[in-house]
Amino acid sequence: GITITAGNVSIDLNGFALIGNASSIGIYASNTASNVIIKNGTITGWQFGVFGSVNNYLLEDLVVTGCSAFGIDCNNNALVRNCISSFNVGNGILVFGGGQVLHCETSNNGGYGIQIVSGSIVRDCRVANNSSSGIYLNGNGNEAIGNVCIGNNTSASTVQAGIYANGQENRIEDNHVTGSGFAGISVNSVFNFNTVIKNYVWGNGGSNYIAVGTQVIGPLISTTGTIPNLNP
Repeated sequence: GITITAGNVSIDLNGFALIGNASSIGIYASNTASNVIIKNGTITGWQFGVFGSVNNYLLEDLVVTGCSAFGIDCNNNALVRNCISSFNVGNGILVFGGGQVLHCETSNNGGYGIQIVSGSIVRDCRVANNSSSGIYLNGNGNEAIGNVCIGNNTSASTVQAGIYANGQENRIEDNHVTGSGFAGISVNSVFNFNTVIKNYVWGNGGSNYIAVGTQVIGPLISTTGTIPNLNP
């Protein structure tokens, strides 16, 4: 639809929709570009809605839906803010390398709701009814804080969860995780040193928590009780 090859570019869709076909990319920013802003519109019916590996990528106030692969796929210090990515065949939102996903909604996607990689942050998002993990922390040093995850991992895969950590030194804090297939919060058993505290995790598949290995886990209360003041 639109290809960006130069830096310092801003695209304001001004409330309009960019409608395409299932074998092309809605907006593509090549790795020769940097400092790119895309905002304020709908991107629908493409293979990838927004795709690019530029440095300093800002996406905000977008609705990305009905893509045959991923809704939003970006790299290198991307900030995705106030976006909706839903009903895509693959992941709703994917960010790599120090990216941030803030105040977004991802729902009814055929892959992960939100996948972040290597030192990235997902915060204050609503993630619902995605086929794989609602939030997938891939790699080390990621944070998932203050998110609402409802009814994810609809495929009930044993290697997915409402929130799944596939790495170490990740922080999972203050999330609300309910109705997930198989597990609420799960940590891959080959990794250690993840911190899991202050979450509400209830009514998920076979287990609310799967966090074996050497993790840092807050006190677990499965019915009623008082959280010890010695512990967060």
